[in-house]
Amino acid sequence: MIAVRTGVKQRKMKVAVMCRPCKGTKMQHCSVCQGKHFLEWSPFQGGVADMLVLCPLCGGYGEQKCFNCMGEGVVVPVRGPEWFVKEYR
Repeated sequence: MIAVRTGVKQRKMKVAVMCRPCKGTKMQHCSVCQGKHFLEWSPFQGGVADMLVLCPLCGGYGEQKCFNCMGEGVVVPVRGPEWFVKEYR
């Protein structure tokens, strides 16, 4: 007769939820150019010679990584749903 010893261990596990600001897309509109890709810039005060320049933050893409989830699309809340997971050994 062979005796088999199994153990069940239970542990808490936090669940990642979808990032609300970016809705899971991992990207947001640029906060500097508001998604327009360019900024109006005048080297002289008074707006005599306005120039269009690429946005320095997004590089002209109009989007940037979400600062809430750092481009992951999901976040692990500090207080949120916890699941008990059973581990079988």
